[in-house]
Amino acid sequence: MAIRFKSGSAPKSRDALLWIIVSILMIWGAWQAIKVRKQVLKALQPHHAITAPLAKQPTTNQDPATPFSSPDNSDAGPLAQSFTSDLAPAAGPEVLHVLSPGLLVRTRRQVSQARLELRQRRLLKARRTLQTALRHISGFGERQAVAIRSMLMEINRHSILGSAIVPGDTLVKLITVQGGNSLDYLARLYRITPAMILRLNPGLQARSMLAGAGVKVILGPMDAHLILHASRIDVMIRRHFIADYSFHLVTPVEPTVGRYRVVNYLPGPLGLDEWILQSGRSRLILAGGNIPDADITLSPHAIRSLHRMINPDFSRFEVEP
Repeated sequence: MAIRFKSGSAPKSRDALLWIIVSILMIWGAWQAIKVRKQVLKALQPHHAITAPLAKQPTTNQDPATPFSSPDNSDAGPLAQSFTSDLAPAAGPEVLHVLSPGLLVRTRRQVSQARLELRQRRLLKARRTLQTALRHISGFGERQAVAIRSMLMEINRHSILGSAIVPGDTLVKLITVQGGNSLDYLARLYRITPAMILRLNPGLQARSMLAGAGVKVILGPMDAHLILHASRIDVMIRRHFIADYSFHLVTPVEPTVGRYRVVNYLPGPLGLDEWILQSGRSRLILAGGNIPDADITLSPHAIRSLHRMINPDFSRFEVEP
């Protein structure tokens, strides 16, 4: 009879291998816990805001439709030179707590990239870069957003609200007047105001539009966003920032948040025009000049600019908290 002996070496080898795997997993878990703790502590630390000098607000004698000297954007050099200064650190003790520690660093990098693109006369590329930076920083750093909006307004003053045509711009278009086209027809077709078309095309005569003539139009409509906490009206085209204007809340109670439509426009002398907006049962008055019973008071320059840009038949007014 044969006698067989069982060897205990195989179970011992398996037990040793299992303990090695468990030890490796415990070391890896402890290392991951240390990394997560460092990231949480870093996110909770206060970060100093990167700030820029506040841009000067446009005065009443400024013309938002000042064109380039040539349609091919050959004079973009002086425009780019006005944006060569870098964003300076905050001078005071003010700090900004953000969820993403790299947000302000990324914004500073995007602004620097936009300045480089302006120096290279890549106007549309710089505008896209600044639009991206503005969307990311809005709500976190208002002082940084002010500097970005100032740069965008200077670019839009030429490329969109001026008579210049920048090749490849998707917000404007150079059209050819067809026989029978009128100024009102073109304004309704592109959802902007007749006054805006005349502003974009110096020398264009409303009653004598020649067939075959080239006319610059904006692909509207232009919408108005009233930012209550910042007392600001932003003019937008398809979520692209175009310009902003400051206003003053006259009534002690803030207007109802929501979307409004124009129900009446009353022109008045000396810039005392007013728009009456309606949203359900809520009514809102935008008035130029010093009108005591208005909900929102605008400067005469601001309200004239809005009248020139925004077509009440197509545009919407959105009040945000």
